[in-house]
Amino acid sequence: MTDCITLLKDSLTSISKLEDADAGALLKALISHANGEVPDLEDESVIVQALYPLIAGQLDRSAELRERRSSAGKKGGASKTEANDKQTESKREANVKQTESKREAQEQEHIQEHKEKGAKAPKEKGFAPPAEPWQEFVEMRKKIKKPMTGNAETRMLARLEKLCHGDEELAGKILLQSVDHCWQDVYELKSGPPGKTITFNFDQRSTNFDELLAAKCGY
Repeated sequence: MTDCITLLKDSLTSISKLEDADAGALLKALISHANGEVPDLEDESVIVQALYPLIAGQLDRSAELRERRSSAGKKGGASKTEANDKQTESKREANVKQTESKREAQEQEHIQEHKEKGAKAPKEKGFAPPAEPWQEFVEMRKKIKKPMTGNAETRMLARLEKLCHGDEELAGKILLQSVDHCWQDVYELKSGPPGKTITFNFDQRSTNFDELLAAKCGY
């Protein structure tokens, strides 16, 4: 059974030339055919019996063509929808990956900045002592429970620059001197705060410096 009947112009022309009775009988027969029924044409005229199979075949071909077009349209629509869904999902995944990449890059940049800040001494008017001695001095101050604030570091650098006259190598030696003696401040090389000098007597080849320093400085 079909929802509609499509007659070609030639078929309509042939039907219009029939007598009203034959035209009516043929049309009824075609409607029965479209509804999946087999019309009884035994009592109809020869012309009706001759035209019926020709036009009925044309109706079948038209119905089949409509069905193929309808199926193709549905498949095309489904394929387009599926393609759009895949495209949307691909864009979403790309955005997620891009966001994750940016976040990872920012984290790595933050970690690198943190490392650089920990390895480099702050600069005051272009002066900066060697990074490693300065870091040892900062860590020593923390271990003896006397950590420096930002302003304290700035003042310490100013005193250090004054003592070494801008000589970075001398600045490093002054810092290591304070580290070795657990001094909270910096002093001219081979001098120190009155009454606070700590003398180490040990064989550097066999003594654990960290343990000895901890015992002397109390950390």
